[in-house]
Amino acid sequence: MNENKKLNKKILIFTAHPDDHLCCAGTLMYFHDLGFKTTEVVFTGGENSMWLNNSYEEKGIYIDKEKLKEKLKKHRKKEILNASKAIGIDETIFLGLPDGNVLRSLEVLDRLVGIIRKVRPQIVISMNPLDSHYDHKKIGEIAGEAAER
Repeated sequence: MNENKKLNKKILIFTAHPDDHLCCAGTLMYFHDLGFKTTEVVFTGGENSMWLNNSYEEKGIYIDKEKLKEKLKKHRKKEILNASKAIGIDETIFLGLPDGNVLRSLEVLDRLVGIIRKVRPQIVISMNPLDSHYDHKKIGEIAGEAAER
């Protein structure tokens, strides 16, 4: 039997925000060309962009930030699905956790373990638990724990 046919050929990637898969897009495209199926799990909607946190009130401008956050989440979801198609990501799972406040919980761990068991990946890619960004660090820790389980 051909050695390639024995391979599982599945990748599972855990990211914090809708644009984080770009850090390994070249790698994902390479494996896509080798026939790997890729599933991405996105923890947040990326609704807390830096420009959104500027103090508009200081400038005399009132903005309904919650409405704007919802609009931004929808926009970013559309963007990630388009980018994922170009990169070769086959499935994107959105967890819908709050951006900027990802917390470890048994519910989140159980959900990730369930995804890992369903996908049965040969390769798992995650954020770096030593990253300076809070969400990136937490995703690295939580995804690592789920993969160990």
